[in-house]
Amino acid sequence: FSAMEINTPTKKFGEVLEKIPKVAGVLTKNYRDRGNFPIVDQGQSLIAGYTDDSSNLYQVELPVVIFGDHTREIKFVDFPFAVGADGTKVLKPISGIDTRYLYFFLHSVDIPARGYARHFSLLKEIQIPLPPVVEQRKIVAQIEKQFAKIDKAARLLEESQALTDQLLHSALHDIFFSAESTGWEEKPLGEIANFIDYRGKTPQKTASGMRLITAKNVKFGFLSQTPEEFVDPSIYDSWMTRGVPNQGDVLFTTEAPLGNVAQLDISERVVFAQRVIILQPKEGLYPGFLKSTLMGGPVRDKILAQATGVTAQGIKASKLKLVGIPLPPLEEQKQIVKKLDAISEKVRALRELQSSQAADFKALKQSILHQVFSGI
Repeated sequence: FSAMEINTPTKKFGEVLEKIPKVAGVLTKNYRDRGNFPIVDQGQSLIAGYTDDSSNLYQVELPVVIFGDHTREIKFVDFPFAVGADGTKVLKPISGIDTRYLYFFLHSVDIPARGYARHFSLLKEIQIPLPPVVEQRKIVAQIEKQFAKIDKAARLLEESQALTDQLLHSALHDIFFSAESTGWEEKPLGEIANFIDYRGKTPQKTASGMRLITAKNVKFGFLSQTPEEFVDPSIYDSWMTRGVPNQGDVLFTTEAPLGNVAQLDISERVVFAQRVIILQPKEGLYPGFLKSTLMGGPVRDKILAQATGVTAQGIKASKLKLVGIPLPPLEEQKQIVKKLDAISEKVRALRELQSSQAADFKALKQSILHQVFSGI
């Protein structure tokens, strides 16, 4: 990239935005998992939920940029949407400024974190360089060309991550498809594990506080830190009325995605919501074995065969309780888990390397943006 001319005119960011009407956003408690219209708010995900109420649609000429006043999240939106509640700023540039140029410029700006305080007051004072709109579009085209190359490399990395996951799938397949020849007893899952089901419930999220775990955090075999979401700690006792999870409990996603399995590997109190069933093994069932059993072989096939739904496959807790689980002696369960843990450790190391590479891609994009705008 060649730097823009040093005498490129600038303006305060707040001076290059159209004044557009403010509207009452959709409250988080009214978000739906599916619906006719997407909701865009200040959270990490592009789409935070859905609504069927067309009156909630934001009436503004597209595209626009969304800025999270509390979170500093930045999004480019070129589709009809309803806006989330407090903290979601909808930004529309004045004539003569390309919206994607504005979007990329925002991503190049280092906005100091102020906790849950608002950040737009800082943003609107920043000087934005304003070359002619033709030049802006050339800059956008250059950025997108470079980003396309990075995205292609990222897709190849995702493919390698899928192959990494197959290592564990293969090992699980070999162990549990041999279960019939071992004479292992089989029992319904509902008889050998207690169910704590918070499916479909979503508490009000906050910028900080007690950790919230949803189906998005439960991956295939591990619990992810992202997305990192929080709730007010004061709601814990009134919210977690169906049961309190313990460290080592097995987590199972019932929908979107169906069948991801992990163990709760943290001791601090957390709040659960959204399509996660907590399974607490009874005596004679080793938690690690239950996790492995749900992840592979015939048990997983049985679960998927019971799934219903057109746009999103899911399973009800009542059906999951009836799924038969092979139950070898406890010591044998532990030996199986020991073998699988050795494979899982190799998979974990590969994932860490892949995650590091993914972070490098993100840093490379940031470097490109800095290079583009730093010479202005």
